[in-house]
Amino acid sequence: AIKKLIGSSLTKSQEDFEREVQKLGNIKHQNLVALEGYYWNSSFQLIIYEYFSRGSLHKLLHDDDQRKIVFSWRARFKVILGIAKGLAYLHQMNIIHYNLKSTNVFIDTRDEPKIGDFGLVNLLPILDHCVLSSKIQSALGYTAPEFACRTVNITEKCDVYGFGILVLEIVSGKRPVEYMEDDVVVLCDMVRSSLEDEKVEQCIDEKLVGYFSPEEAIPMIKLGLVCASQVPSSRPDMADVVNILETIQCSSEGQQEEIQ
Repeated sequence: AIKKLIGSSLTKSQEDFEREVQKLGNIKHQNLVALEGYYWNSSFQLIIYEYFSRGSLHKLLHDDDQRKIVFSWRARFKVILGIAKGLAYLHQMNIIHYNLKSTNVFIDTRDEPKIGDFGLVNLLPILDHCVLSSKIQSALGYTAPEFACRTVNITEKCDVYGFGILVLEIVSGKRPVEYMEDDVVVLCDMVRSSLEDEKVEQCIDEKLVGYFSPEEAIPMIKLGLVCASQVPSSRPDMADVVNILETIQCSSEGQQEEIQ
């Protein structure tokens, strides 16, 4: 996969660009897309990533052709846990993604998620200081509310917010914001309302109905809502999220063994 970055009058030297790309190339984790190469000239730059034939998480969840393929609850849980591990690693390396969304997460043939576009903020100031803000504006529904306030310091908690929205998207099979004929449905608000009304089945992808107990999804939904809190300090760290998910996983596997 190739990402093209357009240069501008702010473009620095090839050495500066190569230095930043080399840093990105040294960041390796099973849940991060591997950087495999680059091309530079004064007009544009190319970043070359590993390619995934199954495409993005967004495609798997929302494309009509893909919707015919069973995306099981077990596979969805694996994807959520993998994204959490990848983000936790980035934060451990003091890297904020800033632009987490389902089109930036790719799925391999083993249902393992791979986060892409991480670390680009280190290149964007070199290329064009306007690019980051425009990319954030394009991530409708995933963008943490603190981005709208210039006086608030942006931290890794903005990624936790995006992760929370991703969890709800994966569980529900719905986009973060959906436009109806005479209404706009915000996924986070819809899920919170349905959970309060004890209508958890409304929060779950219709493709999953009948294949597992809806009660299994409740801890995941609650985790998604906590991560998507309006207040940054109320969101957990991604390392804690990984621990929570692994606890949920162990509990779920224990219940399945009892049933058997």
